[in-house]
Amino acid sequence: MKKLPGGKIRKGASGADRLRTLAGFSNELCELILDTADADRRKALAALTSRFGESVPVTAEQLTRLMEKSMQDIGQFARVVNVNLKYSDFARLASKWAGMAAAPAAADAVAVAAQDEAAVAKMALDASVLHEHTSVLDSASGQADGASPRTTEEIQSLLTAGLQDVSNSLIDDAVSVNDILRMILEAMYTGMGFAHVVLCIKDGRRNAMCGKFGFGDGVQDRIKAFDFPLSGQPDVFLVALQNNADILITDIDDPKIATRIPAWYRQHVPARTFVLFPIIVKGKPIGLIYADRPQPGDITIPEKELSLLKSLRNQAVLAIRQSL
Repeated sequence: MKKLPGGKIRKGASGADRLRTLAGFSNELCELILDTADADRRKALAALTSRFGESVPVTAEQLTRLMEKSMQDIGQFARVVNVNLKYSDFARLASKWAGMAAAPAAADAVAVAAQDEAAVAKMALDASVLHEHTSVLDSASGQADGASPRTTEEIQSLLTAGLQDVSNSLIDDAVSVNDILRMILEAMYTGMGFAHVVLCIKDGRRNAMCGKFGFGDGVQDRIKAFDFPLSGQPDVFLVALQNNADILITDIDDPKIATRIPAWYRQHVPARTFVLFPIIVKGKPIGLIYADRPQPGDITIPEKELSLLKSLRNQAVLAIRQSL
């Protein structure tokens, strides 16, 4: 993603411009946390919010409150999923910026954001198993069955609007975490015209990934189907989670990947094309977003739509830590 210019950042005219601005704001906030001396924090935050005031309307006080709440929530989540943050310098610095004592298990929010922001521009596929998907969105994509086709601009507009709504909600204490997660999934579901979207969360006690909620006709069957161990032979789901790889399967019966589709999926899920967006914290899988359509080739994701979907996933990373 191209670097932003110096000076005040004006509000973007297009969805791509707004996405670029939001990513730039996140990156610069992470850099401030890493590089700014304690005595200069207030001045640095004021400069950042002034620079992005028109395009990202958030105050330094709001950022501080958000970070403090995030540290508390992530501490609880880290303990549940057995993520050891003891040696994270970034976590210690983020805690100090939030006005808290540096606690080993309570400060990974910004580190997660930084890790995932770096992944926004790539679609990492396991070359030995899968091939990179480079198809262009056609007129049948991004619509529900029986509905009129959406244009590329309409799809991008829906995804961008969803991303903006989620971003605003993340700094609003009145909006619950579950509501934010549902907003994220709904934006993916309606924006891209997926048949089903499901959020899975790791069960640390069983070392398994479990479906929690989703959207689509008969989605409860999908949710029940997603209960699979995080160990064993590397199928496509484990490849995605173990390698932090966003994966699109165009046809589960493609000879190149047919043997990597697990038996539980073939038995319980009739969809023949799907996309996976893993949620990773410090190299450990904590969640997974799954989306499907029924027939092979029904899902195609151009670069701009992919960036927007990844950004929504990144917002889920920030929100999911508050779910426990």
